[in-house]
Parts: sequence; structure tokens; C-alpha cells
Amino acid sequence: MIDEAVVNYYELLQLDRSAADADIKAAISKKRRLWIKRQASADPGRRTEAETIVRQLDAAESALLDPANRRRYDQQLASQRPQAPAAVDGSADWLDRARAYLDAGNATAAQRAAREATTQRGNDHGAWAVRAHASFLLGQAADAEFEFAEAIRLEPATVEYHQDLGEVYGMQEKWTQALREFQAALRLSPGNPVARTSIAQVYLANERSREALKLMESVVAEH
Repeated sequence: MIDEAVVNYYELLQLDRSAADADIKAAISKKRRLWIKRQASADPGRRTEAETIVRQLDAAESALLDPANRRRYDQQLASQRPQAPAAVDGSADWLDRARAYLDAGNATAAQRAAREATTQRGNDHGAWAVRAHASFLLGQAADAEFEFAEAIRLEPATVEYHQDLGEVYGMQEKWTQALREFQAALRLSPGNPVARTSIAQVYLANERSREALKLMESVVAEH
């Protein structure tokens, strides 16, 4: 039996179990580029999340691209009992379900539940934020941009929403938009070390190393 905590690598890669090696390699490469960048996040929680996913991608590569390992993995996966999060039941609303699926590491189910939540409660910024996070986990940056923007439209004073949208932009090297969102986060939370570090990373990516160094020196001195 697979340990209950083991990730379904096909779901992680958004592939069918019959996927060819070439498709698996391409999916791993695409997601690895995304999440290695995310490891540089100034937000400790997001950085930890990225590090976890990069490790999962390494494990997926080992399990799925060696024929013998893949046979064993497929057999174990087939014998594993599906296990839904305890909080996801008939009495939970769609937003609660989406959060529970995210906690269980099931971004696909979280996204579907969050879409139901935003359909029923279109003015709930929390529902849009959960949906955006699920989209980002699935590598759907354009959707995540729109969904975080909706969360911000409904609740513009939430620092985390601006920070997350900035990181979505940063991962795509949309530096102007990323800087705008990190600066918005900093205005809402003056002195915020995460926002300041993110701004420094944008400077560094755009050959503004002196400004980046000066900003980071101030962050380190204060924290």
C-alpha cells in the first residue's frame, strides 16, 4: 500500500495514468521551472510550499520515468483507498470544501469547489482567493491573475492578496505589474519585510542590484 501521505503524481502533473514518458518529462520540466522560481519567494509559507512541490516533482521523476518503478507505483496507486478530507462532507459549504481540499493537497478538487463557491457567493473575496491559490498550484497563471484581482477588488486592504498577485506576476517575469503589487502591499503594511524583500528581488531581476542591496541591507538590519 502507498502511504496515505504520498502524492498522486499524475494529478500533480495533470496527466492521465497512461501518459507517455515524453509527456511526463515535459510536464515535470514545466512545473519545475515554475516552482524553482517560487522557492525564492519572500513569504516563508509560500517558499515552504514551493520547496515541498519541487521535492514531489523529483520523486515523480524517479517513480514515473523508470519502467520498473512506474509499474510498482501504478500498482500501489491502484490499491490505495481513496481518502477524502474529513471536513469535506454534505454539510460543508463550497468554500469550506475548497479549503479542505487545499489542506489535503488536492488542488484540482479545490479549484472546482472554489468555482462553485464564487458562483454562489460572487462577492466573497475569500472564495476568490482560494480559487486563485488553487489555480496557481495547477500552473494556471492567467486564471490566478484574474482571481486574485477579483479578491483585491472586493477586499483591497488585504496585504496577502497583493503579495500573492505580485508573485504570480513575478513568476511570469511581468516585473512592472509585480512591483506595483508589492508596493501596494508595502503601503498597506509599512516596513513589511516580505514585501520589501519581494521588491528587492524585482530590482535584482532588472539589473538594479545597488537598489536591491540597499533595500535588503535595511531589511536585515531591522530583522
